Amino acid sequence: IEVFGNQSLSVNEVDLQNTISLYPVPTRDKLYVEDINNQIEFIQIYSLDGRKVIEKKRNSTSNELIIDISLLVNGVYIVNLSNTSQIISKMIIISNQNN
Repeated sequence: IEVFGNQSLSVNEVDLQNTISLYPVPTRDKLYVEDINNQIEFIQIYSLDGRKVIEKKRNSTSNELIIDISLLVNGVYIVNLSNTSQIISKMIIISNQNN
């Protein structure tokens, strides 16, 4: 067993992975991001070829953020959710009727 570093999470630090959920999946027109602890500061959506297609800075204190994805073509995308100390990535499938 190899151990690298000796840092541990502080008691006050919240793991974003366990406090964030995206729905519906697959999604159409709007993506809902539920952020239980209001930790998310930035949301970025990337196509699988690496292009950033949406970038939003949080501007509300609501636990639920709504992102308009109606202009994106059908496919799989990576959603990066971040605050000052953490970034998590989640995959979504977009299935818009008009595409």
